[in-house]
Amino acid sequence: MINGWLVKKSPKGLRPRIHGWKSKIDQSNKRWAIYTSHFMTEQDWWCHITAVIDCGDRSIVGWRTPKSGKAGTAAAALEDALISTNPDILGLKLRSDNGLVLGSSGFHDVAKKARIRQE
Repeated sequence: MINGWLVKKSPKGLRPRIHGWKSKIDQSNKRWAIYTSHFMTEQDWWCHITAVIDCGDRSIVGWRTPKSGKAGTAAAALEDALISTNPDILGLKLRSDNGLVLGSSGFHDVAKKARIRQE
């Protein structure tokens, strides 16, 4: 609040914010998307899944299914995708939602180390 006026602050997350653009691309390994969700099982109750999807051919290039949804899981799924596909990461973009796990410093560090641009 400045002089009695409410001031809108910009988000302080680690990833840049973009508009809800459609993810259309004709080539593989140019843009990936990552998403974290959870599902229920009979034995373990709630499990989490993090998947890295190639937006070009819609294949899953990396994934993890731990019992807890921690930031290290998303970073590990991204590392798995990088190891399994060995993409030409120059110009590779990674699209994600604004979730806490995908905005963590650990996940951001993995993407930055691999020189992946996050959207």
